[in-house]
Amino acid sequence: MRTTLIVAMAAWVTACAGGTQQVRPTTEEPQPTGGDAAYWQLEPGVGVVVAEERGGGVPMRVLETGETVSLADGEPVVMKQLFAGEGLGRAEAQIVARDQTGIVPNPRVVVEHRLTRVPGAPYVVLSAVSECSPGCVSDLWLLGRDGWRVQIASDATSAPSHITVSPSGSQVAIGGHGLWVVDVPDGRVRSWQAFTAPAYDRYGVLYVRGSGADDSVYEMGEFGNGVLIHTEPGSPPKATRDAVRPDPAPITFAEDGKTIIATFVRGGRPVERRIAR
Repeated sequence: MRTTLIVAMAAWVTACAGGTQQVRPTTEEPQPTGGDAAYWQLEPGVGVVVAEERGGGVPMRVLETGETVSLADGEPVVMKQLFAGEGLGRAEAQIVARDQTGIVPNPRVVVEHRLTRVPGAPYVVLSAVSECSPGCVSDLWLLGRDGWRVQIASDATSAPSHITVSPSGSQVAIGGHGLWVVDVPDGRVRSWQAFTAPAYDRYGVLYVRGSGADDSVYEMGEFGNGVLIHTEPGSPPKATRDAVRPDPAPITFAEDGKTIIATFVRGGRPVERRIAR
């Protein structure tokens, strides 16, 4: 039997803000808020729409009249419900914009809980369910504070777990049961299913962990190949009935900047290894 997952706004406001809040749409026609306000200053219960291209429009089907209106890129909205479920096809969001209730493609709506931030960097990753045919997959977008954007994936099965920026700022690496590396600002995207949990050293060398049943440490080679650094005996944590196998943690570096510190989980306990480079 097909089921529909309907996520009401009040429920996630309670979860994210610790209590129920009443959110009213603006009584005046909203204006686009721009990249910085849209992606970095979202209040509980309020979101924005983001077009596929900077400055583009987002079509909204107005429920009362059936007409289609074009919302401006970055225009503030109130998220009401998410309509998505196994086998139901395209995921849609019900929103309030310009004092009208309408339907838009779900990946076009940015709300706080869909964002994964990069500490100290002008980027966020938007993760939103896009399609359920039959299983559900998500769109991933890398959004810049100035409105720059690039689609990373259209078939992600989980949200990002780790994001990091190279010391030069020329690359953003995203891990989450897979790895995506985005060149900035040209938007070139490369992806690998075998790796995750990225970390750059101070020289810009990218280190990753294996994804799935492999949590080994690798250095990314010049041609996108993984050069094995360390494999820990034993098996990493397995997926459970209610949760997928967790991604391993990215490596860190000792004070000398050269020694790699990697944590492995074995038998339910963390095991730390220091690897000289």
